[in-house]
Amino acid sequence: MTRDKVFISYSHQDHDFFEAFRKYLTLEVLSSSLQLWSDQEIRPSQNWHEEIQLALERTAVAVLLVSQDFLVSTYIRQDELPYLVKAREQNDIKLTCLYLRDSTVAADSLDIILDSGSTVTVNLTQYQGLNSPQKPIAAQPAADQDTMYTQAARDLQQILNPPPVSRPLSHERYELTVRLKRQDRSLLRIYLHRYSRLYEHRDPWHRPRHPSGDDLFETLFGPGETYERVLKLLFRDDLPRPIRHPVRVRIHTEDPELAELPWAQAAWNGYTLCGQGWTFELIRGANLTATPIYPDITLRTPCPVLMITSPDAPSCDVHHRALEERLHRAWPVHHEPPLWAHTWDELKSVWRRRPGMVYYYGSADGDGHTLRMRLDDGSGGVDARPVTDLATLWGSHPPQVLFCNLVEQPVAPGIAMGALDVPLIMTQHSPQATEARRAALEWFHELLETGEDTEPVWAMHQTALPTAVAWGAYSQWHTHTAPEPDKEKLARLLLDRRQQRGVSSSGVNELVHDSERRLFCLLAYGASGNLVASFAAQLHEHLRRYDRDIARVHRLPLRLPHDPSFTIDDLAFTVRRHLGLSDFDSFGTALDRRKPRGPGRARSVLLLDWGLRGAQETPVLTIEALEAWVNFCRHHFAAQCPRDLRLISCLALETPPERHATLEQAVKALHPGARDRAFRLELLPPLDVVDAIDLANFLSSSGNAACPDELLDRMPELILRHTQGHFEKTVEVLERAARSGWYTLYDELSASAAPPESGPIARGTEL
Repeated sequence: MTRDKVFISYSHQDHDFFEAFRKYLTLEVLSSSLQLWSDQEIRPSQNWHEEIQLALERTAVAVLLVSQDFLVSTYIRQDELPYLVKAREQNDIKLTCLYLRDSTVAADSLDIILDSGSTVTVNLTQYQGLNSPQKPIAAQPAADQDTMYTQAARDLQQILNPPPVSRPLSHERYELTVRLKRQDRSLLRIYLHRYSRLYEHRDPWHRPRHPSGDDLFETLFGPGETYERVLKLLFRDDLPRPIRHPVRVRIHTEDPELAELPWAQAAWNGYTLCGQGWTFELIRGANLTATPIYPDITLRTPCPVLMITSPDAPSCDVHHRALEERLHRAWPVHHEPPLWAHTWDELKSVWRRRPGMVYYYGSADGDGHTLRMRLDDGSGGVDARPVTDLATLWGSHPPQVLFCNLVEQPVAPGIAMGALDVPLIMTQHSPQATEARRAALEWFHELLETGEDTEPVWAMHQTALPTAVAWGAYSQWHTHTAPEPDKEKLARLLLDRRQQRGVSSSGVNELVHDSERRLFCLLAYGASGNLVASFAAQLHEHLRRYDRDIARVHRLPLRLPHDPSFTIDDLAFTVRRHLGLSDFDSFGTALDRRKPRGPGRARSVLLLDWGLRGAQETPVLTIEALEAWVNFCRHHFAAQCPRDLRLISCLALETPPERHATLEQAVKALHPGARDRAFRLELLPPLDVVDAIDLANFLSSSGNAACPDELLDRMPELILRHTQGHFEKTVEVLERAARSGWYTLYDELSASAAPPESGPIARGTEL
């Protein structure tokens, strides 16, 4: 049945409130495809119960007018709420509340049985309302009630008619850095693109009290035809219309007033540029002469999420539950409730979980240079802490994202926030706490659920955060979400490759205990179908389980130049860009900054993962490029490695069997022998088929595959007879068992397996 109704549920004791609100639900508010429905639509002689139930089945959006009479109404309680809340929990409808009068709604819960058979306990306040239950309509002066109805109607319009979203592709956007500097009553604008200065000019300027989108565009590009000159140079096109191409704009300014302007509202000739794929972010730096070189950032999810709240954060418990609900929907398999901290001591305690995303929600204060969080001091007072104090907690393990959702009083963002060593800082200041909460959750939705390569700044612009400010320090942003349960992935990581693992373990042991050895260079190779691309992850998982009192291992992804015949200079340039280094920074400094740190005497080890070459989607590697990689590792990384750090440099090659002998000969020629005590090069045995011992070791290890004991003796033989030891096919079978169950797999393989080619070896046979 088509869902085409906006269902208004209310108590007849609140009929006057209902009529007052309905006046604001105009045709402009309602979608053309949805119709407003209430029990006022029931005509004489109709069965009112049947009409209500029919309307419920056709509901797309439910609006609950909440009061104490609403909560105690028997019909609402038994016949309307269970259906609506169940539909909302199963994502069949949208649901929101308009709070009319004081009530016990915050303490009132419902137990709902879902179609899956599970029971959930629901409180209506966990759904984002059109106003706050602490500020119901009736508690406001009569003059303010009309304003609240108007705002509620606008918010409902956003639910009914979400704005269309355009998703720009990161690599298709042009990049422009705009440096803004006020000089007396004029504004100096300098435009930079990559390694060159495009243009600069100065014009009189004063800040508008309420800047429009056109005002913001003029602030960036000046009056008249200046923007045409800049965009002609940027686009290399004689048609410099701003909506012709999406542009990533980095704004560099040390001026707090310029920094806090709502750049996401910038518009040209009625076109909001964010809707055309433009994004705006703040960056830091000295006197820029070119676009800064930043590394690529990959947000890896799921990850622990930490929520920090201030004592005066409105409805923080409700917002925390709403955040938990959002994370559960984004990561249903890997769901973990968000951590929560109110005081500095709680922060220090929960930080041991190493949160990947940190979300500060509450009020703050600042002077334009320092932004201070307002934490609970443990005795009911306020403990004001600079945001930069968070860096003392995370040390060498910063979070992937820090999002400050500042509510109540507007606060200047604070240019000094750029001192934090995190890839992105986002702040939002709005006097409307309800809007700020809603926008924050929508931002999480866009960033975590939309898909791969969703940039945080773009997501911020799409989620009604026009007063938000972003500090970006990344080249390209990628979001990588684990698509499968952990148990399905274990086969790819832990299916033993004993020969390669033995050589690797020997090398790590030598690194840890040899005072002169600095770098162990590993070259792994194998034919297609042997999951060569997984070797670095397998090695990291093996080393991560190494004795942690001896070695503490951290994986650092690196990148090779795309050219299959790159030189050592090409490689040095690519690595510098990837690590965000200037020409004057040493590689040793970058390695020291990224080394794992922690208590105890364990040796810090960095696993340098250079990825895969030679597969269908990656370029091949020539002998000259292989020589450049070995010499770079030897003369740059090994030579500059700090004394308290050890390096494992791993490159994987997918190459056909007929080239294996050539590869072995080439590596033998590159081996430094005993001449270099700091460096060791090792070509691992070729990654080959899975044998029965590999498979038995994996299945019998506790926690790997959960294979039932009664099947352990038979499964290795059945699997290998089915896959012939083909590594990729074996992994696919193990992952299928993790999804569908071992007994199902056993029945399937038993029915289709061919008999063994030879029987068991006779007793007494001489070997």
